[in-house]
Amino acid sequence: MKKFFKNTGVVLLGIIIGMVINMGLIMLGGIVFETSQNFDPANVVDWDHKFFIFPFLAHSCGTLSGSYFVSKFTSSSSIFFPLIVGVYFLFGGIYMANLLAAPFWFEALDLCLCYIPMALLGWKISKFKSNQNLF
Repeated sequence: MKKFFKNTGVVLLGIIIGMVINMGLIMLGGIVFETSQNFDPANVVDWDHKFFIFPFLAHSCGTLSGSYFVSKFTSSSSIFFPLIVGVYFLFGGIYMANLLAAPFWFEALDLCLCYIPMALLGWKISKFKSNQNLF
């Protein structure tokens, strides 16, 4: 039972870490790519391509960091716990794809590459030791 509560806490903390990194990168994108006064962030279809860089990075890095943390600190080396983080963020991505009408190419790229593959990569990186190859 103690292991269950530890793993649950680690997964929740991994999700929070991923969310903080996600929002930090979104906010950084607003600083790096300044917008005009009549810019509407809800009108994603009219965005210039450069404005898609930071949301993509935020979704990828948030999921990667959260799943990496979970992989490092859960009491098992199972892929199950990092995938929980990946699925959580995937559901958030699906929700945002339904909320904001982004171009299809971005939604497809975002949903296919930013969540489950990044959770798997975070798990794989956490197993990496300095004397072995990553792949």
